[in-house]
Amino acid sequence: MLTTPRVNAGGNYCSHNPMKPVFAFTQPIKKGKGGLPRVLTTLMERLPGYYDSSRQVIPSLDLANGSDRQQRSERREACVRIVNALLLHTEVASLRVGIPTSTGFLNLTFDYIANKTGMTLRRSERALRDLKRAGLITVAQPRQLKEDGTWKGLSAVKAISKDLLSLFGLTDMLAFERIKASKSIK
Repeated sequence: MLTTPRVNAGGNYCSHNPMKPVFAFTQPIKKGKGGLPRVLTTLMERLPGYYDSSRQVIPSLDLANGSDRQQRSERREACVRIVNALLLHTEVASLRVGIPTSTGFLNLTFDYIANKTGMTLRRSERALRDLKRAGLITVAQPRQLKEDGTWKGLSAVKAISKDLLSLFGLTDMLAFERIKASKSIK
């Protein structure tokens, strides 16, 4: 049986290079009219600062693993990539992640979000767990009772915490954008 040798670029075989972390998406993010709200794009631009100065920028996330040691570089990169993927689909008025429709709010599956990052599902789950422990995002798993008496799990409701935006000095901008978003919803 032939096997392909695995190549480790310095990050547990996850294609992470500590000298060249990847935060950007393969397709450019639409900004301005018809694109993402400015508060979200500004947060996306500032988030990579966490990679270089994790303890100074977001101490709760750096300590989320329960250790006094700095979070590993591949985990820091993964956390930034997950937050960016969540921000792509964040509705500013409620900070929920999903797609607002005329019939209600469509929550996105985590498989879809992990696919947006380009990371493996397991790596994405670990980063999401750290973000939840740090209190930067919330995840609630709704269930639905089926006719046969069993439960069906639905797509989890994910939301970005206001604390994340306040860590980067975006509280006032968020308040302004929320007013604009609320008016456009009405």
